[in-house]
Amino acid sequence: MSGLGFGLAVAAVPPSVLAFPFVVAGLLHTPATEGRRFQAAVGWMVGMALPALAMILYNLLRFGNPLDSGYRIGLLDFGLPFRGILGFLVSPGRGLIFYSPAVLLAVPGCLRIRLEHRAEIGRLSMLWLVFLLFFGSWRDWHGGWSWGPRYLVPLLPLLFPLIANVWESFHRLHPLWRGLILLVVGLSVLVQVIGVAGDYVNTEFILEREIGNQPDRWYYRGPQGLFHPLYSPLVVQARNLQPGTLDLAWMIDGRPDGAGIAAAGLALLLGGLALWAAWMPRPATRSLILCGAGLLFCAWILVARATEKSLRPFRGDGRLEALAFVSAHQAPGDALVSDSGYLYTLILDQYPHLPPAYILPGEQDFSVPLLNLALSRHDRIWFIGGYVIPGDPGRWIESWLSRNAFPLQRWDFAFYRLSLFSTPGEIIAAGDPEAVFGDIIRLKSFRLAQQRGQDQVVLQLTLYWEALQPINRDYQIFVHAYDPGLNLLVQADHVPVYGLRPTSSWRPGEPVEDRVAFYLPAERLETGFALAVGLYDLDSPGDRLPVRISQETSPDGRVWLITP
Repeated sequence: MSGLGFGLAVAAVPPSVLAFPFVVAGLLHTPATEGRRFQAAVGWMVGMALPALAMILYNLLRFGNPLDSGYRIGLLDFGLPFRGILGFLVSPGRGLIFYSPAVLLAVPGCLRIRLEHRAEIGRLSMLWLVFLLFFGSWRDWHGGWSWGPRYLVPLLPLLFPLIANVWESFHRLHPLWRGLILLVVGLSVLVQVIGVAGDYVNTEFILEREIGNQPDRWYYRGPQGLFHPLYSPLVVQARNLQPGTLDLAWMIDGRPDGAGIAAAGLALLLGGLALWAAWMPRPATRSLILCGAGLLFCAWILVARATEKSLRPFRGDGRLEALAFVSAHQAPGDALVSDSGYLYTLILDQYPHLPPAYILPGEQDFSVPLLNLALSRHDRIWFIGGYVIPGDPGRWIESWLSRNAFPLQRWDFAFYRLSLFSTPGEIIAAGDPEAVFGDIIRLKSFRLAQQRGQDQVVLQLTLYWEALQPINRDYQIFVHAYDPGLNLLVQADHVPVYGLRPTSSWRPGEPVEDRVAFYLPAERLETGFALAVGLYDLDSPGDRLPVRISQETSPDGRVWLITP
């Protein structure tokens, strides 16, 4: 059974294979005859082989390589481990002692049995050190949006025997030590209650607004987000818990779930009785067995209650909706780009016929060449950005695409934003209108390109702006295409630079390059069309900025780039 459990652990979390030499060492140093140790080792290997063979077969069928598990990790993904180790252990953002203070009881537990179990303590210490060095040196050691140090969770059960040793001696300890033990256990329970009492996604959105994304080698919110106590997810989650933000599993349709609450309460009672029975000088084995059976019964009730609730009324986080939309509206020559690694499995499992996908990491040195490759190979780029505030400039891939491709359309699906970009095409017109809007903004020049399709053409307009003085208002750019009779064909109004550079952020003399794309029927290139641009106040859409071209004022605030 031990081998089977280890094999399942490796199949679920491949880095668990790091524990292999320590488990084998434990088998070879058991107090038994050589023959018995050999039999135990063989049995362990047989148990481990079953899930190992299943994993190898799965990798072979899915990825074409028995050793390829789908994790694209290379040497460049690793660095010095001290940042991750500090974060894992003592940082308010991810520190184990903050999210599970009860682990501190493992220290006195280790000291109590260090002489009788020196070899076991040594192997356990080395195993923890290996995991800390491995995950601590990984660039994503923090685990993204997670409650505490998620990559240390598989190691926590190994501390239970040490903590149990302290608990067994509880009745013999000084009242002060008993109080300290109860304090750390109570704090550990309180931390987990805080974590499950509200929707953790809201906590990440609060941190997004307060400190934003500051990805570096320390943390995806920078050293401040990792070490400042006020920005700890634990503190923010607790601060945000209010009657209107509680997300409690024991509520169904706004009413308490009586059966679920009763089962949970009974489980707590049985767990307390089990601890009490184990704490007694002469542990009652029969009582422990009955408590264990009762806990299994409570777990069965809770699982049954949870699965009774239909998932259909719940709104998804947007991933499936965004991928389904791309699947339904894709065209030959498309590609899919995302900075959300969680899409990788969904694409393989549920949407294998999507366009070629580029799932990119946050490092620009690695990702920019792949983005340039995508622009050179494809006509359109679908971009899915997850868990962001719309238009957040901290998500650099979206910003990069808005500067190097041409935004066509965008949609919001819950927590995900889907954008469609057109890759650069053939230039068909250019000019230098030198138009001045309201004596504060100059349109210096423009460039118009096209990308032809069967029934329609994508026009790609690049506008080169310059602020003449500080701007204290946000203006919308309008782009209108007309037929020869000046009937409006297309309207592509937008905030400059895909919403990332509103005019109030422009500095005098700073060049601002704005790109936009729109569809036009293919026959319009033959019969002719006109193109005009201008600016208007976001708060008063009917008020266009007056425009002056070569000392002449346009009466309607339009600059004709392509004349009618």
